[in-house]
Amino acid sequence: MTVNWKDTATGGIFIAIGLWFIVESLGLDQGTSSRMGPGFFPPILAGILIALGAFIAIRSLGTTGEPFGTVSYRGVILTLAAPVIFGATVQGLGMVPALLLTTFCATLASRRMTLLMAIAITVGLVAFSVLVFSYGLGLPVRLFGPWLHF
Repeated sequence: MTVNWKDTATGGIFIAIGLWFIVESLGLDQGTSSRMGPGFFPPILAGILIALGAFIAIRSLGTTGEPFGTVSYRGVILTLAAPVIFGATVQGLGMVPALLLTTFCATLASRRMTLLMAIAITVGLVAFSVLVFSYGLGLPVRLFGPWLHF
């Protein structure tokens, strides 16, 4: 019998994460359906994740997997660096400069990204985020932080 080990491992990881979230949410107050507590929703999401993991693992039986291929270290490093950059700069620089740095870093993770496309995506995402979070939702987020003097 052939087994796609990548999909089997992926399904197992999903199941393990779902079970971990269920165990961690046991100590929280469940509440009722009309007055939900903080422990009401996590087990539901964990159950969906477990079902998805089981579906992926079962579907992997009887199929052959593809080889892994090469790993794009540039993509891995820049994708992991983007949220770290945002977290390290959002308080001091503010939302706009932090999103500019974060988005530009994340767009450069792809080898197919041109400089003009990266700038266009960065500007578009920052403008969209400012419109939605600052003006649309009215969140009290500083657009420019104390490190910048405007």
